[in-house]
Amino acid sequence: MAGDSFLTTEEVLEYLHLNLKTVYRLIKAGKLPAVRVGRQWRFRKQDIDAWLTTNATRGRGRSTSTGRSHVLVVDDEEGVRNFIAAAVSSGTDRRVEVAADGYTALDKLQSGTFDLLITDLKMPQMDGMTLIRRARQLRPNLRVVIITGVPSEASAIDAINLGVSGYLPKPFGVSQVQATVARYNCFVDAGKDADFGKPSPKYKIQTAPFYAAWATPNAHDTRSGLRINAKCQVMDISGRVIPGLYCAGESAGGFNQHGMGRCVAQGYICGTDAAKLPRYESGFRS
Repeated sequence: MAGDSFLTTEEVLEYLHLNLKTVYRLIKAGKLPAVRVGRQWRFRKQDIDAWLTTNATRGRGRSTSTGRSHVLVVDDEEGVRNFIAAAVSSGTDRRVEVAADGYTALDKLQSGTFDLLITDLKMPQMDGMTLIRRARQLRPNLRVVIITGVPSEASAIDAINLGVSGYLPKPFGVSQVQATVARYNCFVDAGKDADFGKPSPKYKIQTAPFYAAWATPNAHDTRSGLRINAKCQVMDISGRVIPGLYCAGESAGGFNQHGMGRCVAQGYICGTDAAKLPRYESGFRS
């Protein structure tokens, strides 16, 4: 065993993009090579790599007659599938097609020859595992990569049994941001915000530098306020002036007093009149 490289459980979780329960389940099922050292598990790196290669080989198919690999990306989120498609085709001669749901994907698989299927697990109408099973019936040698967040124990076992080549984990980090930007740019092209129904977006996010800031809605207008007279003196409910108390801007009368001009003008009135009054400190008149 000298010279062998061993991985800890934590390192295997990161290497395989699986959660702890899934790894233990795979070990118990005899599908993941592991060595027990005391109360802990250790994983020989070369065994893990061989295991990955073996499972990838199960789903390896043939290239198309043109020699170009043909990839199908399936995800119900437009921004995600478009980003993945762009990433897969970037710098290569791969042919990449996209589908928004399982039924559309099956139609494409029936009418075309594909070498690789990249599909999300959680989708409406038809989930990813169902799509994979039905795709296997059409194309037994089709290679498959799953897009998922945290793989469940059941999905991981099913995926291995179906010969899935690997996982593309969510969230995508920087890639997720890129997908979000791509989705927003699609809204600009379409002239419609499909997510939030905002007024038609006009400008694409495409020229650096970019800046991000946290935005929180904050109520800054009032619909009511204190009653004041022409000198901005506050009046009580009976219309009597409250000595020494002034008010200006929106706090005096509500939204109809909104605006910097009114605030400045009324502030000037308040200050001018207040300066003429006797000074009070701690209840004693000076």
